[in-house]
Amino acid sequence: MLPFAVPTDPVVAARAAQIEEGGGNSFVQYSVPAAAITLKQGVGRLVRTQRDGGIVAILDRRIVTRPYGRVLIASLPPARRLTTLDQVRAFWEELAPTLVRSRPHGRSVAFVPRPWVASVR
Repeated sequence: MLPFAVPTDPVVAARAAQIEEGGGNSFVQYSVPAAAITLKQGVGRLVRTQRDGGIVAILDRRIVTRPYGRVLIASLPPARRLTTLDQVRAFWEELAPTLVRSRPHGRSVAFVPRPWVASVR
């Protein structure tokens, strides 16, 4: 699932109401940016140093089927975008040896829709 805040949470509801009362769109102006920050923080927890690597899978189709998905993707660090499980396997085979070495090999990130997977090295 994408990291959208629960709309019935009192704080979220109050902020959304304030935006709506001002003529804005609370989903576009509050929910999507908040989800983008949460998603970016999640990827940041995977990649903390140049030696870190991994794969982030976003299994929610809305990341590629909804207009706000582009905003969420744009909020993430530069990445290699993968679209098939074979590509993910190949990336993992390329990434795995560097994860056990003690010297940094630069960072590489890949994201995959269907399911959307981000691989980070």
